[in-house]
Amino acid sequence: MKPLEIRKASGSVVLGEPADGTKHSGPRLVGYGAVYNSKSLDLGGFVEVIQPGAFRDSLRTREVRALYAHDDHALLGRTRNGTLELREDAKGLRFSLRLPNTTLGRDIAALVGDGTLSQMSFGFSVAKDGDAWTRERGQMVRVLKKVNLSELSIVATPAYEETSVSLREAVAALDSAIAQALADRRRRLAELVR
Repeated sequence: MKPLEIRKASGSVVLGEPADGTKHSGPRLVGYGAVYNSKSLDLGGFVEVIQPGAFRDSLRTREVRALYAHDDHALLGRTRNGTLELREDAKGLRFSLRLPNTTLGRDIAALVGDGTLSQMSFGFSVAKDGDAWTRERGQMVRVLKKVNLSELSIVATPAYEETSVSLREAVAALDSAIAQALADRRRRLAELVR
């Protein structure tokens, strides 16, 4: 079994719409967990570049988890239950994560909302024949062609500077929830008055 590798990436974090364009209530993190054809920071004598399509098989066949700081005990979502949505586009690996209504979920939303947390990382193993090594201007470059993605993490330190994460308020969903709550209260008050 190949060892799990972890790569960190930076970007801005906003609360926004899911990757598939559907609307769900609750705070969402959206952005790119990986950007294609972008060099990582030095990873200990080499840099990495992710080729377009590197995650294709993982997205079809593997469950991927969303974590905080690569900690299995800090689970934020997963593809199996639809709280984490992933897709590849021309730029890279786009994600949408519906945060749970837990202490951790609310803390992450607050830290992302104020810009304290703004970077992403990912954990993977390299598929068979999934990487290639080259030398560019005296620097070793590892090209990731096919990886087995296992997790995306929100982290404080990046390895890939061009990824992005953002937190946008789901205003329409919030307005709808508030309107529904007010209507329910009015109905209950009307029943009590009768």
